[in-house]
Amino acid sequence: LLGCLERYGNILNVDTTGASEATAKPEGLSYAGVSASEKIAEGDLKNMEKYHAMITKVGNSKCVDPAVIAGIISRESHAGTVLKDGWGDHGNAFGLMQV
Repeated sequence: LLGCLERYGNILNVDTTGASEATAKPEGLSYAGVSASEKIAEGDLKNMEKYHAMITKVGNSKCVDPAVIAGIISRESHAGTVLKDGWGDHGNAFGLMQV
């Protein structure tokens, strides 16, 4: 990611609030915020491992921190575990990132 900070800035400088209550509750969590986001991501980690090389390659080639890509994949499709033939969101979005 050398040279990419000039393009998009440093993701670590972005203030985040973490998962909302509406996001955390269906995950069985009684709390929200950054700690809820971390818990949800932790649950997706094992399934995310199979995409590690691809996420890293794409992130580096597009100057996007691979952790950002992994975070979107975790949030949108739980590393693909909630998809049906690639589709999610009741058939309204496709793929790991649900675009």
